[in-house]
Amino acid sequence: MDNVITGVETVQQAEQVYKKSKQTFYEAGMNLMEWKSNNTQVMDLMLVKYKANETCMKMLGQNWDSEADTLSVKPVKMLEMSFVTKRTVLKQVAKLFDHLRMFAPVTLKGKLFLQMLWGKQIEWDEKLSKADKEMWFEAMLPEGIPFHQFNITNYSRCLVPVWRL
Repeated sequence: MDNVITGVETVQQAEQVYKKSKQTFYEAGMNLMEWKSNNTQVMDLMLVKYKANETCMKMLGQNWDSEADTLSVKPVKMLEMSFVTKRTVLKQVAKLFDHLRMFAPVTLKGKLFLQMLWGKQIEWDEKLSKADKEMWFEAMLPEGIPFHQFNITNYSRCLVPVWRL
């Protein structure tokens, strides 16, 4: 089962997409189910049997909350490690599944740090120096936030720039 994801500007466009998609998939012998929109007017256009019951749904590997209109990823707990190696750094960096690259500003620092470790030719299980370990923790944690409180998971799906005059 896969999702079909699209976006439109108006309720009328959403209605056209809904009807056209249902018809196209019907002709192909498939039935599009579990429709969801962040707009209640659009949801009112759909037959009850085709609506998704949940407010939170999986979408492209992430969770979409249609009421808050936010995307989220599974929270990644940063481990407070006394013995930090290139292997443990990679393990932490790879924990966040973010194929849409929405959290790239957060994960980029970790990837750049890992690249720096490769440049130093540090072995996989070699303990990092005190300076490298401190640099790792600074790269991955916002200033002043303890490990057990670090949790970035939500991202507003629709970002609108605010123009200042």
